[in-house]
This record gives sequence, structure tokens and C-alpha cells, in this order.
Amino acid sequence: DKASILTQLRKQRGKHVPEGLTTVDEMRNFRCSATHTALHSASSPGILALDVSPKNP
Repeated sequence: DKASILTQLRKQRGKHVPEGLTTVDEMRNFRCSATHTALHSASSPGILALDVSPKNP
């Protein structure tokens, strides 16, 4: 039936790693450039945007 076909397609979709995805070794070289200690504070807003640039690490 259609449900089992769709289930199989969804399972297959998650088994392949997309090309260009950052590897574990590359992630080990990441460093923290800033921290936001008041992330869960009610008085100040949390993170509103995140920017990742290979040209400006």
C-alpha cells in the first residue's frame, strides 16, 4: 500500500550523508568565538541570529 511505500522512501532518505557536509574532523577544529550567558534569561532576548562563514571563522 501507499503508506508502506512512503515509509520505505523516508527510511532510505536518511541513510545517505549529503555531499559537502562538515566532517567530524573539521568540527574538531571549530572554536567558540563568543558566548551568550543570558540565553535563558527572561529579562533579555536570546539568540536572534547565527552566522557561520568559512571566510571569517
